[in-house]
Amino acid sequence: MHLIINNINAINDPYAKDFLKVAFSSLLRSVSNSKSGFGNLMINKQPAPKERIFERFSLATARMLRNANDFSKAASNSDVKVLNGDSRNISFIEDNSVDLICTHPPYMAAVPYVEYQRLSLWWLGYDLSYLEDNMIGGRRSRPDTPQRFFRDMNRALLEMKRVLRNKKYCCITIGNPTHRGKMWELNQIIKRYAVDAGFTFIKEIRRGKYHSTMGKMKEEFVLILRKE
Repeated sequence: MHLIINNINAINDPYAKDFLKVAFSSLLRSVSNSKSGFGNLMINKQPAPKERIFERFSLATARMLRNANDFSKAASNSDVKVLNGDSRNISFIEDNSVDLICTHPPYMAAVPYVEYQRLSLWWLGYDLSYLEDNMIGGRRSRPDTPQRFFRDMNRALLEMKRVLRNKKYCCITIGNPTHRGKMWELNQIIKRYAVDAGFTFIKEIRRGKYHSTMGKMKEEFVLILRKE
């Protein structure tokens, strides 16, 4: 594993280096001594020997290259631009300029995003404490998690309403998590926030039951909204 890391760090091309770092990050849970089946990072005190690490890294890299190539072909006739920002403040997008929004907000308190991805985020150079403090639904063990989540989701909804063109649609996939022993019907709550923000509620699609997320959520809903 150290041989792979040393060779990645020795690459001069910043784009190639970042590509390979992301490929390797996808393996960190499985090739480290962590217990990959848990949401929180837990260290296995009696880890099994790690085998075929370079082969798995090669396969992950090849898979990413195929996906990038497929995307390039699909987008060959399109002007694709990827922007990194915060949904609570997308001031870099003009008013009434977007035709469709499809979004999947964080599961409030159901998934420890930073903790689960701790190894990858550390490897990619992110400040874990900053992410926990600033992400929507972060610091999920705090008692005010629902209040902070709803405040931030309301800000995001207002921004989505601002940038969407009239008569265009916003699709939100949301699940109903359990927090401190209470199941939160986020599909109903977010629906109310969206209507208060100025959206018209069109339809709710139940995605049905599936394997639970960290044991705290068992179904999802797609909310279809329209800006009038």
